[in-house]
Parts: sequence; structure tokens; C-alpha cells
Amino acid sequence: MSGMGDVDNMDTDKKQVPAWIEPEDINSLATNITRKSIEVRDRDSALIRVLADVGLRPGEIAGDTPVVTVNDVNLSTPTDSNRLATTALPTGGIVVVRREVATTGQRSDSIVRLQDPMTAMVLFRHLLTIDDSSADDPLFTDAENETISKPSVRDIVSNAAETANVQPQTPDGDTVPDEVTPLMLRHTAAYRRLQAGESVDAVAERQRLPDNQSPQHFLATLETAATE
Repeated sequence: MSGMGDVDNMDTDKKQVPAWIEPEDINSLATNITRKSIEVRDRDSALIRVLADVGLRPGEIAGDTPVVTVNDVNLSTPTDSNRLATTALPTGGIVVVRREVATTGQRSDSIVRLQDPMTAMVLFRHLLTIDDSSADDPLFTDAENETISKPSVRDIVSNAAETANVQPQTPDGDTVPDEVTPLMLRHTAAYRRLQAGESVDAVAERQRLPDNQSPQHFLATLETAATE
């Protein structure tokens, strides 16, 4: 798709146009999963919500060297002495993104707090279906229990968007792409944080973007759309 490469790899003189889905469409996208088994539906729903919440690159959860493992998800439950921790549903949590692939240079691992309680709840259901996994296993796997591939992630997102009839948005409202992609969900995560009042610098750090003008310009364009 022309013009939609990740800003992390942009040339400094090349301006990219962000595309995202509206936050209210995330639930529709994550619940319109056309899969037969509950386990696969829960996995796909969790994958979509994590992409749109944390802003992960596909390579951080898929492919040959994903950096987000089961152990990198830490969900929190309500602090209530009248409820057992084993029965309380999570209300939030964090995802740790390791620097080996996520960034270059000397930056430390990135700890990203979930924006949406529903992401935590769906992740909780997904983790229950893989409770025999080890802490270092990938967060998302395929039917052969291997790390899910990048094409599979793209198919999950685009098929759900087609079923839910979710349309991407762009700043000018005219050049709307035909399909929702994992990259657009990464943009959506940034859009949601900007809409909630986070600064461009804070969002750039959360999304593990390099320190140059291209991501700043990109996020400033997204911020304008998010705060209109």
C-alpha cells in the first residue's frame, strides 16, 4: 500500500500520511472474528486489541524473532479484600517491549500501560487458553504452536475489518485505503493517546520511535486530527 510504511523507517525528507480507525470501531473490529474455535477467536480478538492499544509493530509479536512473550504481559486486578484474586477480572496492565528489536541504541525496554480495560480482559481470556505455555513462549502462536507469522496477523486484521465493515480514516478524509492493516492499528494506538491528551514526545517514546523530525511531524499531523 503506497505511502503507508512505518514512520520508524521513514526518510527525514519524506512525509507519510497516517491512517487509523476510530476508537469506537475497535470493539466492532475485535468482536467480528469469523473463526470456529473459541480459542482462536480469543487469540484474534486479543491480538487486534493489543495492536490498537499498545501500538506494537507486527515484528514485535510475529515472525521469526518476536520480542513480546507471555512473560511480558502483566495484568492487574482490583484491590478488594472481599474478592479473591483468582476470580477477579483484570482492570488494566502493562506490556513490556524489549529493546533488542523494538529500538536501536542504548534505550531501555519500553513498559507500555494498557489504555483500555477491555484489552486486559480479552488478554486474560487468551492467556487462559495457553496456560500450559512457558513464560518465554510468544504471546501469539499459530495452530502448530509456532510464532504467528506477519501475513497471518495482516489477514486476521483485514478479515475482521471486512466482516465488521470498518473503514480507516485519514487527516484529509479523502484518501481512505481499502483495507485495515496492522500498521493502521499502530497508528490508532497513537491516535488514542493523543486524543487522551498525551504529548507528541510521550507518544513517540511509547511507540519506540527514533529521535528525528519525521516521527515528530507524523505524530503532530495525527495529533491535529485527534484533537479536532
